[in-house]
Amino acid sequence: MITLPRNMLTSTATVQTPKDTPYGGEYNDPVIIEGVYFEPARTIRQSDYQLQSPIKGTLFIDAHISRGAFEIPAGALVSIDGAVSESCVHECIALKDQLGLIHHWEVTLK
Repeated sequence: MITLPRNMLTSTATVQTPKDTPYGGEYNDPVIIEGVYFEPARTIRQSDYQLQSPIKGTLFIDAHISRGAFEIPAGALVSIDGAVSESCVHECIALKDQLGLIHHWEVTLK
């Protein structure tokens, strides 16, 4: 398993996990994860007037280095580095090391 370089883990993610309510659309108070890396997706738009999620890409969370790290559930809302806009977690994949321990999570934001 390749280590995530510490000098890349410079961003902060603000995460709101969904509440377990019968109606949905409600979220818990924001939780901060410091020391993450965000790789934005490269997208093509037909025009500047098209609406699209401003945050799309992959969020890398190191299980040992990122402060406040946890597995983010699908459906959670995430903003990066204090951005006003939020994106929805599409999936969160836990990658394990040779000992079977979680090394890091790769979170797809759409």
